[in-house]
Amino acid sequence: MPFALFLPSPVYASTSDKSTPRPNIIVILADDLGYGDLSCYNSKCAYKTPRLDRMAKEGVRFTDAHSPSTICSPSRYGLFSGNQIYRSTGRGGGAFEGPGGPSYLKPGTLTIGQMLQEQGYRTGVFGKWHVGLSWFDKDGKRLGGGFENSLLIDYEKSTPLIDGPNQRGFDQSFITPNCPNTDPLYVYIDNGMVPVPASQRHDRNSLPNPGGKWRWDNDEGWKSPDYNFMNADLLFYEKTKTFITDHRRNTPNKPFFAVLSTQITHAPVLPADEFNSATQAGPRGDFVYELDTLVGKTLDLLQELGIDDNTLVLFNSDNGAETLHVDWMRRDHQHDASGGWRGMKRDGWEGGHRVPFIARWPGHIPAGRVTTQMTNTTDIFATLASIVGYKLPDDAAVDSFDMLPAMLGTVEDDAPIRPHMLTQSFRGEFQIRQGDWKYLDHTGSGGNSYARGMMKEYALPELAPEAPGQLYNLKADPGETQNLFFSEAAKRIELQSLLRQLKSSGRSAPRGRQPVSEIPQQLIVPPSALLQIVDCCAICYCPASPRRGADMRGLITAVEGLSVSSLDWAPLRAIIEENQTFLITSHVRPDADALGSELGMAAILQAFGKTATIVNATSPPTTLHFLNPDGGILKLNEDIPRDKLPDVDVHIVVDTSAWQQLGAMADVVQKAGKKRVVIDHHVSSDNMGATEFKDVQSAATGELIYDAACFLGVTFDATVASALYAAIATDTGWFRFPSTSGDTMRTAAALMELGAEPHELFRLLNEQKSLPRMHLKGRVLARMTTLCDNRLAWIYVDKQDLDETKSVPSDTEGLVNECLTLAGVEAAFIAVQLPSGMIKFSLRCRPPHDVAALAENFGGGGHKLASGATLEGPLTEASSKVLAKFTEMMSDSSGE
Repeated sequence: MPFALFLPSPVYASTSDKSTPRPNIIVILADDLGYGDLSCYNSKCAYKTPRLDRMAKEGVRFTDAHSPSTICSPSRYGLFSGNQIYRSTGRGGGAFEGPGGPSYLKPGTLTIGQMLQEQGYRTGVFGKWHVGLSWFDKDGKRLGGGFENSLLIDYEKSTPLIDGPNQRGFDQSFITPNCPNTDPLYVYIDNGMVPVPASQRHDRNSLPNPGGKWRWDNDEGWKSPDYNFMNADLLFYEKTKTFITDHRRNTPNKPFFAVLSTQITHAPVLPADEFNSATQAGPRGDFVYELDTLVGKTLDLLQELGIDDNTLVLFNSDNGAETLHVDWMRRDHQHDASGGWRGMKRDGWEGGHRVPFIARWPGHIPAGRVTTQMTNTTDIFATLASIVGYKLPDDAAVDSFDMLPAMLGTVEDDAPIRPHMLTQSFRGEFQIRQGDWKYLDHTGSGGNSYARGMMKEYALPELAPEAPGQLYNLKADPGETQNLFFSEAAKRIELQSLLRQLKSSGRSAPRGRQPVSEIPQQLIVPPSALLQIVDCCAICYCPASPRRGADMRGLITAVEGLSVSSLDWAPLRAIIEENQTFLITSHVRPDADALGSELGMAAILQAFGKTATIVNATSPPTTLHFLNPDGGILKLNEDIPRDKLPDVDVHIVVDTSAWQQLGAMADVVQKAGKKRVVIDHHVSSDNMGATEFKDVQSAATGELIYDAACFLGVTFDATVASALYAAIATDTGWFRFPSTSGDTMRTAAALMELGAEPHELFRLLNEQKSLPRMHLKGRVLARMTTLCDNRLAWIYVDKQDLDETKSVPSDTEGLVNECLTLAGVEAAFIAVQLPSGMIKFSLRCRPPHDVAALAENFGGGGHKLASGATLEGPLTEASSKVLAKFTEMMSDSSGE
């Protein structure tokens, strides 16, 4: 009898319900504030930040939050656009100075302000802008940055600003063009106009020099006569306060969005007079305390206006702490602004971009939450879109992930929202994170020089000086001291490939992002503590549903433009539409993933009215002939002579990106010189000169083919659906392997809805063994050898075995997996002597081993847990070579 345990439940508000009040939103952005600069992040902080600490206790604190860049302007672009600066410039982006521009926010870029305006918000920004502005001289010529050009501005021709905040989604603004206290141009810009132009040269000696050094970096630029250096942030707060109070008085039923963009703690360190000696940590400690006080004033204002419970407040920083600030605070006050992380502002190491991020929304975000979910400032865009019920277009905020579930606590930390994350350092060079792994696509810091001056003290020895990049495991090595570029080659290659794909695809965020449909108004019991005992039928069946267990992803195939992977399939659409004839191929000895992917790709092309031919260098094993009942998959030189191959427009390679694995088809593809496309999920790869669609996180290439079909609006028939199901099922060991994800299972369910029958496919794939294969299996397993304390097992098949059992090489498929069923075995391989005399090796392992890296020693590759290679004979010599590498791998893992 079904029963349930009833617990106190949260009340939910629908983001799509226009009658539900949308929250007011405030973003407070700090400047050059390091991970260790708040006492809620740093137990050894040299001062206290009581209001920010309280904000964290009343909301959620992220411990793995990052700025998109390690300097100001590109990071602020990331906040306003949801994009990495690479999307605007095709490279990195410097910090603007003087009349520098034009704006990184190009016309046509959806901004966070415009998105919220569309949802009925009144928007305002106050403080440091710093994403570039267009200024013109008397002849109407656009000016560049610099001291001299600051005097050439024609304010009548330049204002109202054509690319200022009011033209980029903000109804009201009061800003400085760049850094308020260090710039060649010191003016206030009020709603796109400059009330008082810059006409005086600033004298830094007119300002105090706290501690005899903290005025450092106060440029002697051109200023408005009324410009106030010491009270800049107090002024920005007052402008924000006026915006909020006026809005509440005039339009109380309309939500507002306000950005308070401070300059604290950017150089020069000039705290307002009332904060001098507020702490025992010198001028910079006082400066941070001023910031803390302004945050407190903002929160108090919400209480006074009675809107505290319906206002989301976000606190973030644009990058890590300045170099001299880190050094001086360490020396003078034993305070580490970088919070123990390597690097500082401008650096690609963690100290350059790991920053504080706190979110507070009483009654919605559970108090006292701390999350390790990886996030980026760019994610604020998609998160706010989710909160206000805005469906983001796929060409907007392309590097932004919805972090609302992490804020609300509706997703656990061990289920990461972000599968990966991009950041860029001072020179625009990339860093990429994937879980605990971090790859820096450059040598050194990516920003500061550690070869001279005080920075030399913080230089660390380079343990891989010949490496052109850096690979670290932050869990094992949070200080980024052990460069694993060479020793973890497979992971490095995987991340390099992923980085290329995320750059070339034009996005890192998924397509088809949908707002969270319901937001809990009160979380009484955290999700991890919920005990749900329900009748399973209640989960599987809805009376309103047309069929039991209907899977929505199966219906997605009829909706053009949707996909769930991070791949951008738009370039594939363009290639298909621009060409007419295609040849599809895959690796030698094609398995079910190769064959299913080929058939799926052919069906996509045929749906577009294109001509598709499938040709492989070798035939599939007889056990897979059922996937090719009509003989549509051809074998080169047997089914079709090479000189009869069609002269096609495009060659498509699936399920491999290595020339060697194509066999004779490699020469065909290379010499044809046609446009090439690669669709693959393997780590190892060659540069094929192709448009690549590669996702090493995907469980099978067949999964990617289905995803492409979702995006392209193609629906498969039962035959192709069955082939793709076979592709995914076999490549995941029937959904047993660690690569199996929720998306994998949803894809499988959708293919079942399209006609795939798992029981029949299992019978065809696993219950049709020949008697010769059974004899071969018994013979080979009987002489299985174990080594390394029975942690390594291996078997071999020579020509005599094949002859005497009357079996063929394809009968050896899957035998290596039998070795892993032996208790205690962590790695295994099989050596098979082919008729050509070459020795084919299939390599398998369990985590934490990596056979992909091992296979690369022999020109092979594949996945971390399943790879292959082919060596020249004889069998004994080739096996000895592979065995030596396996023994070395096992010894390393045991600590011997």
